[in-house]
Amino acid sequence: SHFRALEESITIKAANTFNHILSPGGGIIHNDKVMQAIKQNSLVIYINLDESLMDNISYHSRPHVKNKTDLITLKNKRHALYLNYADVIINKSSLDVEKILSEIEVRIDEYISNQWSKFKSIRH
Repeated sequence: SHFRALEESITIKAANTFNHILSPGGGIIHNDKVMQAIKQNSLVIYINLDESLMDNISYHSRPHVKNKTDLITLKNKRHALYLNYADVIINKSSLDVEKILSEIEVRIDEYISNQWSKFKSIRH
């Protein structure tokens, strides 16, 4: 579709820049070309929303979701892809923004430390 082609073009362009946060729509995960472009220069974080929190989501702006059951089905269809591309996985079981941001910060630090250790071991 025209939307998906435009989404691909814009996301790949954005993925080739630095110091940005990209938050593409969930459907982008089905486009391997875009995901490879994102992975080239980025840290991919998958925020895995607990099903118990899905009651708090508005479905009105989501084209394939009419209710919580649709959302769970869509998540289950995409879950393996999210796991495949993610560098960091955050299991979101709370709506406490500070707690989630703190966990993201810790997990990013862990990821960077791990990558730095791998890099140093390759150089020696």
